[in-house]
Amino acid sequence: MGYCTPFDVLKVLSALEMTLAKFGQAPRFGAAVKKAEEVYVKNV
Repeated sequence: MGYCTPFDVLKVLSALEMTLAKFGQAPRFGAAVKKAEEVYVKNV
């Protein structure tokens, strides 16, 4: 996979939420990004 930053992870999670919505799912927009930010801040 190579090196990725926390911001890369946030972008992927956001894109995943948008993709789920496009395919008819009902994600809670921002929920994955929020949790990832909480984990990152807690562990840095």
